[in-house]
Amino acid sequence: MLSARHKHLYKTVKKIDRVLLIISQRPKKLFFLFDFLLLCYVYYVRVFDQINMRVNTNLSAS
Repeated sequence: MLSARHKHLYKTVKKIDRVLLIISQRPKKLFFLFDFLLLCYVYYVRVFDQINMRVNTNLSAS
C-alpha cells in the first residue's frame, strides 16, 4: 500500500524525470547548469522514499 505522501513523492519524481528529459534535449550549457542539482534531488527523493518504506515496514512488523 502506498500512502498519500508516497504517491506525492512518486508524482514529484515523475515530474522531475520529465523536466530532466526536456532539459537534456536543450543546449548543453543549460543541461550542465540544472543537471547536477536535479539529479541530486531525484536521488535524494528516491533514497529517502526507500528508507522511509523500510522504516515503515520494520515498524509494522514489530
